[in-house]
Amino acid sequence: MWRFHKYYIRELFVNLGLTFVMLFGVALIALIARGISRAQGTGLLTAFQITLLWTFDIIPHLLPISLLVATVFTFGRASGDNEIIALRGTGQSPLRLMGAVLFVGAVVSSLNTWLLHDLIPYVHFRKFHISTSLISQFFLNNRPSQNRYSFQHRFLMVWERKEGNTYYEVTFEMRARGSALSYDGFAREVRFSSDRTGRFLHVDLIDVEGVRIDHSKGLSVANRLDTSLAITIDLRDMAHERHEGIKDTGSAQLLTEISRGVCPRPEEASWFISWRSCHAFAALLFAIVGFPIGVLARAGGRMVAFAFSFIPLSVYYVLNFFGPILARETGRSWPALIPIGGVLLLAVFLIHRAFRR
Repeated sequence: MWRFHKYYIRELFVNLGLTFVMLFGVALIALIARGISRAQGTGLLTAFQITLLWTFDIIPHLLPISLLVATVFTFGRASGDNEIIALRGTGQSPLRLMGAVLFVGAVVSSLNTWLLHDLIPYVHFRKFHISTSLISQFFLNNRPSQNRYSFQHRFLMVWERKEGNTYYEVTFEMRARGSALSYDGFAREVRFSSDRTGRFLHVDLIDVEGVRIDHSKGLSVANRLDTSLAITIDLRDMAHERHEGIKDTGSAQLLTEISRGVCPRPEEASWFISWRSCHAFAALLFAIVGFPIGVLARAGGRMVAFAFSFIPLSVYYVLNFFGPILARETGRSWPALIPIGGVLLLAVFLIHRAFRR
């Protein structure tokens, strides 16, 4: 029987590799626009790095999907070539081929466990911190939204139009750090520039109309402005402004923080650790559920088998959508088990349907 297992293990790995390369390539192409958008004002190399990191971040999803498709294709071909019938003719149950499925599924689940608990949190962090230039990092982490910039709760600006690093018809609010002074008004132009080191961001506000407000001693005294303003921001204060929290933190560190009572969101962190573990285990379940799907789709060919593979994917990701909602409502981590529970029930049903005779 080991000879059969080796045969199917090899075919499973080949189909897994081909499917993964195809899906990874599609994801890479789909995310190119996002990488270019986020790297605007930096460089082509930065755009490529961002695209690659965003694509790498979805590998834990691509691996289980690739394994499901690979399993469906492998045993769909085996069933179509009457290998399953031949095995039954020898008096052996086709379920014995599950050994190859479990082996490959366990390998992929182990790889996914390492990715989700250790590597992906680091990749998720690096997506937003890949530039060594502070001025580049500023433009990466502070993307404008609807012609609006807001950073460090000290400077807010909304503009009508933009040309290069110059913004026109700008409404702004500004508060000096460590000072009781704040500024509120309108500027005809606002220009961004940096020094040679890239450490300091210079903001020049030209033709300003507005007020300067002094909040000292509990009073707010407004003085009319009719001039130009220039402010300088130390970008070292902003280099690590973004803190994603649990998504940027490995599971081992999260567990340590929870045990020491220093985790700011222990319930959410516990659920996220459970979700990582369950999603890693989902690769094994996808392999198991793909086995009977391939056998049942023997008459329809590969395209029918591929279409059937969307059934467990739909069950898993629909249930996965409701998991965080239930976790927030109950304050428990057990909702992370719901998606894999749904796939497990589907696998039991399909195995019974495919091999009941």
